[in-house]
Amino acid sequence: MCGIVGIVDLRGRAVDPRLLKSMTDAIHYRGPDDEGYVLIDGRSARHAAYCGPASPEALRATKPSIESAQATEGFSIGLSHRRFSIIDLSSAGHQPFFSQDGSCCVVFDGEIYNYIELREELESLGVTFRSHSDTEVLLEGYRIWGTECFSRFNGFWAIALYDFHKKRLILSRDRLGKKPIYWTRADDKLYFASEIKSLLKVREVAAARRVNEAAVWHWCVDGRRDLNNKTFFANIESLPAACWTVVDYDFPAKIRT
Repeated sequence: MCGIVGIVDLRGRAVDPRLLKSMTDAIHYRGPDDEGYVLIDGRSARHAAYCGPASPEALRATKPSIESAQATEGFSIGLSHRRFSIIDLSSAGHQPFFSQDGSCCVVFDGEIYNYIELREELESLGVTFRSHSDTEVLLEGYRIWGTECFSRFNGFWAIALYDFHKKRLILSRDRLGKKPIYWTRADDKLYFASEIKSLLKVREVAAARRVNEAAVWHWCVDGRRDLNNKTFFANIESLPAACWTVVDYDFPAKIRT
């Protein structure tokens, strides 16, 4: 189990690193082994990566702490990750994970079962690897195959991937929807996370929270949760299973399955 969090200001305003950390701390138990953050300028390739108090000492010696980060003009996207180490226990698996050429980065919750086979195929295409993680295979797979990579993965995942060349943020979930991505919009900002409690750290979201009575009815009568991607909270939804989408001002109008 890991956890991911994201904030996107759809008008290009600076996101608040303190809020990003607060949202991430809300799901700290999903990843006790490490935490990582990146702030991204959606109009350029400019970015800043950070670690956190839960990061291994070796990482804290090489990366600034998120606690020192300031809201900076242009950094309109913030991504974070709490890591539960399973594959490649070393710090080489730290996330956000950046491709070797720096063209993209990812925060990822899940496991790619066929990552060894995919790694071998990518190596035959000339890709070299720095780690033994399935995260790196996932990211290099996107770099080589684009969004077609999602059809090649065998496993379960919740992914937020930023492509610096195409200046786009992609969200994706596995076919069965085992790994969730909950999201909401407030004040022209998109917030998403592995758990709803992270979203409730946003003042505007918490202040406006109310029960989705239709969703509660289906739970009480049929035992169904997240039916039609609706949650028990009005205006908080779940990204559909077996999909990927680019985050833009029209989100979620362009979800692809």
